[in-house]
Amino acid sequence: MQRLPVTVAASASSLACALAVVGGLPVAGATRAWAATSTSTATGSGPTPTIGVGGDGADFLVRQLAAGDGLLDYPGTDQPDLGVTADAVLGLLTVRSGPTQAVASVVAVEARLGDYLGPSFGATELYAGPVAKVALLAESAGRDARSFGGRDLVADLQGLEAADGRFADRTAYGDTSNTFTQALAIIALHRIGEKPSASAVDFLLAQQCSDGGLRMTPGSEPCTSDPDAASLGAVALLADGSHGEAADRALTYLTARQQPDGGLGGGIGATGVNTNSTGLAGMAFKVAGRDAPLRLARDYLASVQLGCDAPMSVRGAIAYDRSAYDALVAAGASATASDQERRATAQGMLAFGDDSLLDADITQAAEPLSTCDPAPTQPPPTTGGSTTWSTGPGSTSTTSSTSPSTTSTSTPVTTTPSSTGTGTSTTSSTSATSSPAPSPSSTRSASSQPMGPTSTRGPAPTPTTTESATQSASDTASVPATASTTTPATAAAQPAAAQRSNTPALLGAAGLALLGAAIGALILRRERKNP
Repeated sequence: MQRLPVTVAASASSLACALAVVGGLPVAGATRAWAATSTSTATGSGPTPTIGVGGDGADFLVRQLAAGDGLLDYPGTDQPDLGVTADAVLGLLTVRSGPTQAVASVVAVEARLGDYLGPSFGATELYAGPVAKVALLAESAGRDARSFGGRDLVADLQGLEAADGRFADRTAYGDTSNTFTQALAIIALHRIGEKPSASAVDFLLAQQCSDGGLRMTPGSEPCTSDPDAASLGAVALLADGSHGEAADRALTYLTARQQPDGGLGGGIGATGVNTNSTGLAGMAFKVAGRDAPLRLARDYLASVQLGCDAPMSVRGAIAYDRSAYDALVAAGASATASDQERRATAQGMLAFGDDSLLDADITQAAEPLSTCDPAPTQPPPTTGGSTTWSTGPGSTSTTSSTSPSTTSTSTPVTTTPSSTGTGTSTTSSTSATSSPAPSPSSTRSASSQPMGPTSTRGPAPTPTTTESATQSASDTASVPATASTTTPATAAAQPAAAQRSNTPALLGAAGLALLGAAIGALILRRERKNP
């Protein structure tokens, strides 16, 4: 479908805002136009979270984590799923949100570390994917990965590297490590400040197929690319910095797989367009600076997010795919969140903000700012410039100082290998029809929304994915700096009489905006390429 240039779309949004004020209606258009950047600028000296899709998604995840005492459970059980919990926290921190809940959840994960990393199942059991993910989690949350839960996660991870460079499980139950695991381990080492070995990077490069993508199962023939492996692989190669051409080929592969609506599908078992794979690809586009496919990916994710009219149980959640979203909407007031929404939201958020798994940092986070809250407030513990840790197993109480930030970012969440050997994001098959959803008015459209699957390991880990959305880097469009500055708060503060008294001027402004949008459309459409 033909897409208007971003500059024209922004003009149309500004016009809608003007007309809404003239008619004495809420300035909803202004909210969406302002939030469409999915980033926020600091208004004070403290950290500022992402606003828009990322902020609303963060608000949803914070509520879900809090309801489970900091942990998310395996579907249909009361057993904590530490991998999905870690993904949720990483998702929060990549959009610079939820530090208070992040601290509580990290402490809860730390207390059960053996259940996730492997030692609980045998003294010599140790799984590469979970070790890499927890190392990322600890470092992003301001903890020391070399002393977390009584373990040196850096030494653990490096000890799992085989002679050929592969990060493999040490287990009696079957090695489930794969290309996704390899990329995750390389990313974790870079995040911690440890340079991965040349053998580890070469092993990842050896998984690249002729079309530029990466296969999920190392050494499998024929070499069949998997979008999720390609997304995380591209981020790992970009982090390494010495294999730009290989990273570019992986990104080009992802761009070619992106659908007109901005979504991407995953690999075996999840080939249809979905939030998890789109989020992973989106993170790769973000790290690479490929703005056009990133915008498309964010558009898709925004289009399947439950809006402010949805029941609180699912408000802000990003559905797994279009059919799951439609089912939630059809469910109406009885909609409830399932494991699928939690996984999808955690990984979908990786596409938003400016951060990624490579640089998410709790010291830059503040409490979530939901567009559904007229005047959100931030608790003192996270706005005063510090994050205080209470002691957990093998940890000491520490305080990390925070610094002011002008933009909020998001980072990809990680995933662990699955027993099936695939790295595609596998969300739970919980039927969305059994959970109610918001009315159509609560839904988000890609044009009006901000630019914004994980699994864990029990005895056997399951894979997860993060971002996807591609388009050639040359097909980029920038949002004009002259976007409407009217916000819902300022509009609400204006008395109705004052709005009516300004009607003639507003009508004139609306007419000029319409003329400008029309001229802009004629000029820009001539050079716009189809996505």
